[in-house]
Amino acid sequence: MIGKSMIRVNIRIIKVFLIAASVFGSMSASANKVISTPGKAAVVVTQGGQQQRVCYYDDKAYSIGAVLEVGGVVIQCAAENDFEQNGSLAWVQLKKDE
Repeated sequence: MIGKSMIRVNIRIIKVFLIAASVFGSMSASANKVISTPGKAAVVVTQGGQQQRVCYYDDKAYSIGAVLEVGGVVIQCAAENDFEQNGSLAWVQLKKDE
């Protein structure tokens, strides 16, 4: 008698485990959502382990010291902070000599 009751208990445990596994399995599958993105491709910039110090304008990279005139305003790619030797670069407005 003890053997048959143990088998029934084991079968119930296995059934509960299978039901729980299927419920949790379906929950994780439904949690994965497909998100569509616009048709325009994303631009990925990789730096290959080296930090490049550049200023960007019109999707082009410019090195330190580059000078551009945009709409009558002259800008130069320079260090964002004077006290940093290898920090970020930024566009700085220059005064135009007239």
